[in-house]
This record gives sequence, C-alpha cells and structure tokens, in this order.
Amino acid sequence: MKVIIIGAGIAGLTCALACQRAGFEVKIYEKTSRLQNIGGGILVWPYGIRYLNWLGLSHCLDPYWVPINQCHIINHQGEKIFSENPDHFLNLIGGNILPIERSHLQQALLNELPAACLQLGKMCVSITENQQEARVTFTDGTEETADLIIGADGIHSQVRKIINDDLAPQYTGFCWWGGIVAAEDVPHFSNEQSYFTLGLGKVCIVWPVQDNKFMWYLPVKMPAEMLAHRDHAFAQLQLLSANWNTDVQKLIAAASTAQSFHLPIYAISPPTHWSTSRVTLIGDAAHAMGPILAQGTSLAIEDAYVLTACLQKINADLPTVLRQYETLRRDKYQRIEALENQSTSTMLIEDLTTLEQLQEQMRQLTLTTMYNELIPLVNEKSSTDILHAIDAVQFADAG
Repeated sequence: MKVIIIGAGIAGLTCALACQRAGFEVKIYEKTSRLQNIGGGILVWPYGIRYLNWLGLSHCLDPYWVPINQCHIINHQGEKIFSENPDHFLNLIGGNILPIERSHLQQALLNELPAACLQLGKMCVSITENQQEARVTFTDGTEETADLIIGADGIHSQVRKIINDDLAPQYTGFCWWGGIVAAEDVPHFSNEQSYFTLGLGKVCIVWPVQDNKFMWYLPVKMPAEMLAHRDHAFAQLQLLSANWNTDVQKLIAAASTAQSFHLPIYAISPPTHWSTSRVTLIGDAAHAMGPILAQGTSLAIEDAYVLTACLQKINADLPTVLRQYETLRRDKYQRIEALENQSTSTMLIEDLTTLEQLQEQMRQLTLTTMYNELIPLVNEKSSTDILHAIDAVQFADAG
C-alpha cells in the first residue's frame, strides 16, 4: 500500500513510522519550508507512550524522562490547597506522564525516518480520488498519487477543508499563553513537581521538563479579537494577571524573554464521519479540544497506531476499513471531549464565590477522584481493548 501523509507534526510522524513498520510505502508532505518550534511543551500520557513503545520507539523518549513526585494545586490567593504524590494515580493509568518540549518529540520521531520520506514546502491545495487511487495537488503545481491520503495537518487542516468544509474549528472562548523557561529563572518552582494555579477566568499549569527547565501554559477566558499582537502579548498577560499569584507573575516576567507562544484556542467536535473512500484524518485535523486535560498529543498518537493497525488487520476494502477506524475512535473522542469541556467549565471560573467553593472542594479530593471518569478511557485496558476490537472486526470478516 502507498500512503501519503499531509503534515509533519506528532500525528503525521507517528503515523509515518507506524506505516513504515507495517511495510507500507509512505511519504510525508509538509507545507512549511522548515519544521518550526512553536515554543511550548506537551504532556504524553501513558497510553500515548504505550503505542510508541509498541512501535519500538521507546528509545526516542528515554532522554526526556523527568520524575514527578508531587502535584500541587494553588488557590487564587496563593495558598497551596492540594498536594499529592502521584504514584497511585499513575499506577491506575498504567505508567508515568511525560512532560516534553514539543519540538524535542517531533525531532526524535523525525530522526527515525529516512530523510527522503519527508518533503518540506509542499502545501496541499486539492485532492481527487477514484476507485483506483487518490491524487493530491500542491501549490507548486506538482501532483502525487497514493492508495490512501491521511490528513495530519492540524486544527486548520487543509485536507479537512477539502473533504468536508462543514467541519470548521470553533473558538472556545479562551486564548492561551505558554512556553519553556529555565529553572534558574523561576526558582520558586521546584523540580520534580507540577503546579496548577487557579485564578478568576484563568489557570496556570507548570510541569518540569528535561534540561532543568519548566513548561507552562496559561489559558485565559477572553474574546479572540482581544488577543494582543505578538509584540504586546506578554504586556497583555501581565496586565491580565495583575494582583494574582506572585509566582505566576514572576513566571510571566521570565517567560517574556524566553521560548513562548500565545494563541486563541480552537476546537473541533468529533464529527460523525471524517473519511472518504481514500482519504481520512488523524489528530487535531479530526478532533481538536482544549488544553486542560492535555489529551491531544496522546490521542493523535493513538489515532496513528489504530489507523495503521486497521489497515494491516481488517480484511476488507479500504472504504470499509476507514469506516471501522472511525467507529473505533468516535466514542473515545466524544467522551474525552465531554470531560475536557466539563473540566474547562469547572476550572476556568469568572465568579469569585463559585471559584472559592471549588477551591474548598479541592481540599478534600485526590488525583484519583479528580480523574475518575478519565481513568478508564486512558488506562492500559483501554489500549488492549482497542486491539481486541480490531481483531474482532478481522474475525467477523473472516467468518
């Protein structure tokens, strides 16, 4: 099988590696002239790590592990209202969470592919298909054909626009700032510990990453048109965070001269269908959601693994295989999206009385009770259940 992947982010690179290991001929086309570092970190949950391990890629992650021995929640007045060693929770979800710079994971995956596998500066403008093949045309006028085209080109996916222009991203009501800072510039944060700081209409989330640094992100409830231009972004954030937590203010001051980003947050609700006969979507191109639960990267990795497993194992024509892939993914997308929306409405509160009530409730909680609905969707059993479901499709077709 010949596969073309549009987009060289985490989803596209993971999918290319999965396809390569399955024996498929694969090529990635990326619209940018060079892979860009957008400035932030990501969390890879154990199920995402599990799929990378199953693809023989555990060595890609080995240099980036950092221990996390304490998780904290700080209220809007700067008081620590929750602290817990996460070991029990991590055992329930099947392993450690990996905080990592996005560019580091992207480069580690890229290093596993032959250089000829990736072509940069190739923006997709149209896709056509027939019973024999799919054809993609690029802005430079060149064309390529394949048995299958996979859109892994993110929240503003051109592939998604081509196959279903109705699936447009929707603004969530939040903008976010984030980035990477050196630990020496934020000595008030301790290595091997994570922080979740609550504020009125905003939260700040901080995790340690490799090389004695911290990743951070800070979503704020605001109209998208109010987001300042890049030159004024951190002045705006400092103004929005005035009279809030002093540690967060110090982080923002340090981050204003460090690796950083600021963007409006868009989401795409999981659609009923996101495939045609020879084109499908993975990652944020298919299902983008907010950052509170930090599931986007792991879901994208899972997409890549599950799609490739379906192509390998399901004995049916390609349109049927792609429908089965959608069926296997849809329920999990929808359930995690519902939990993300619930978490956002619970945590990003603009009413002071409601925020204070939430903070009092959090004093009594544990990580297990906070994430009790998410645990069965991300634990080890959730991964093996998907593989069994794929095998069941194969068995039903064979029978």
